[in-house]
Amino acid sequence: MKFPYYPGCTLKDSAEEFNESAHNIADALGFELEELEEWQCCGAVYPLSTDGLFPLAAPLRNLVRAEEMGDKMVTLCSACYNVHKRADHTVKNDEEKLERLNSYNREDEYNKGVEVVHLIEVLRDEIGFDRLEEAAERDLGELKVASYYGCLLLRPEEELQFDDPEDPSLFEDLISSLGCEAVKFPDRCECCGAYATVHLERPPESAVRAVVSSAVSRGADLIAVSCPLCQYNLEESQNNILEKEPGFADIPIVYFTELMEYAFGLTDELAGLDLQVK
Repeated sequence: MKFPYYPGCTLKDSAEEFNESAHNIADALGFELEELEEWQCCGAVYPLSTDGLFPLAAPLRNLVRAEEMGDKMVTLCSACYNVHKRADHTVKNDEEKLERLNSYNREDEYNKGVEVVHLIEVLRDEIGFDRLEEAAERDLGELKVASYYGCLLLRPEEELQFDDPEDPSLFEDLISSLGCEAVKFPDRCECCGAYATVHLERPPESAVRAVVSSAVSRGADLIAVSCPLCQYNLEESQNNILEKEPGFADIPIVYFTELMEYAFGLTDELAGLDLQVK
């Protein structure tokens, strides 16, 4: 079973471990993430302007590449998922915008034949969480994992339809299927500071402090994420806070695919944790 796969820029650079671990768990579960040919950056942020269509040209070209390979396009990065899913929703609901973008892209004409999905959705709908339970070789019953959604997996609800933006459970269901204890914590859907990082010397600490403290207060051993920017903000901000407050209760941040790798016995290390598991 093959799925057209859009990795995005960061997974080819600073988040290579996210990309690699995803391919490893796909191999273990018997499916393939087939990378799109000649994909390009999606822009990372969905444009807020209602009249400017140029920023949608790049994600639409990626959808064309996926349409040439199948009827789905799998994404990993939450930001890439958000941009492509919303771009697809826009052109499927506005024929005029689609015609204008197809005219601009010329040979790359999109025929609305692709569904943008996140890997977590593939694991639920195509593979089945019960298959994950069967593939798990380690007993992680004592490991408490906080699933962090952040902003981009859930909002806007009407365009993404990933899960309930106020009380999601999909990420926790995946964590539970690996045998871990899924920790629901109050700030799991709050922003980590996101793109404020771009123009600040340091990642925004107040947002990260709230997320981390919320997870720690519920007894989590680590936080699982699906966004390279969230991973960076949460990890780097903790380091900055610890410089000033040595007693700050920090917590490891891992990609959910890395946790799956560890559960499946494909790697012996997970975020440097000294885990007493079988």
